[in-house]
Amino acid sequence: MIATSAIASPLVKGAVQPPPLLERLRKTALDRGTARPTVDQMVGWARAFILFHNKRHPAEMGLAEVGHFLEHVVKTEPDPLPALAQARRALGTLYEDVLGVRLGELPQPRPPRVLDQLRLVLRVRHYSRRTGRTHQLRPGG
Repeated sequence: MIATSAIASPLVKGAVQPPPLLERLRKTALDRGTARPTVDQMVGWARAFILFHNKRHPAEMGLAEVGHFLEHVVKTEPDPLPALAQARRALGTLYEDVLGVRLGELPQPRPPRVLDQLRLVLRVRHYSRRTGRTHQLRPGG
């Protein structure tokens, strides 16, 4: 039988650990008077940003990584404009108010046009009776 021993805590007694990053974001947003549903969205966007970059801490990342994430948001969200605004606000609050890092103006990637999205989804094909071949329609034609 293996004797179980008490595992010593890695924390030094009396040392106070700061709250986790997402909880600090939540507290900061609530202290600023932001509504709870909006705060929950902000925390969700910050979590998505961290997971998108393989759980890297935001303090290790900069404007390039923020821009890459925002481009991803614009390309993958069903309603990209509100999602982009929410993500920008969440990351702005995270960096400036929680981490104390000024990144400057956050990127504003352009969402894809609706027709371009439809063409990619539908990939319409056209059958020509004259040649007996199937042709894929090209954008603009």
